[in-house]
Amino acid sequence: ASTTGFAADLAWIEQGTATSWEVEYGPAGYTQGTGTLVPAGTNPVSIAGLTVLTSYDFYVRSSCGGGSSSAWVGPFTFATTAACPAPSALSVVPSTFSADLSWVENGSATMWKVEYGTTGFAPGTGISSVVSANPLNITGLMASTTYQFYVRAACGPNDSSTWVGPRSFTTLPTCPQPTSLNSDVTAA
Repeated sequence: ASTTGFAADLAWIEQGTATSWEVEYGPAGYTQGTGTLVPAGTNPVSIAGLTVLTSYDFYVRSSCGGGSSSAWVGPFTFATTAACPAPSALSVVPSTFSADLSWVENGSATMWKVEYGTTGFAPGTGISSVVSANPLNITGLMASTTYQFYVRAACGPNDSSTWVGPRSFTTLPTCPQPTSLNSDVTAA
């Protein structure tokens, strides 16, 4: 079976001369006879309306004409895949009261859902928005505070990737300490 997101192309090898078949499918482990029955005039047959990242079983039988059919063969198991690839390589450039968040887009998404909050926030309870900018500048942060962010691609209506993250970062202090101290001592 070839799968992508919400659809699958189911194929089999016809042992006789049948040109039509019946395909029955359902969630993995379902009882044959209780699934969704699809008449198939092609091999492979396309099945749509599936749930992403879900395992299914299917059975097939040949329609031999004159009302006779072969025995059901199966189950054959397949799983749908994520149609919308997740971003990767989350990075951040923090400043005192803001940060530039960025990621690598691994598909063709031009919109993303970003959620952030202070370290340890529960996903779903942070500050979230759907954005079209990458990198994304977020403002209104507190100085010297550690935050986390998550991101997922929004490839279309009802088609989003899995969440990626958290990526942690700490904003800069309001009065940074000097760094790279050195001295140049000369003898008098």
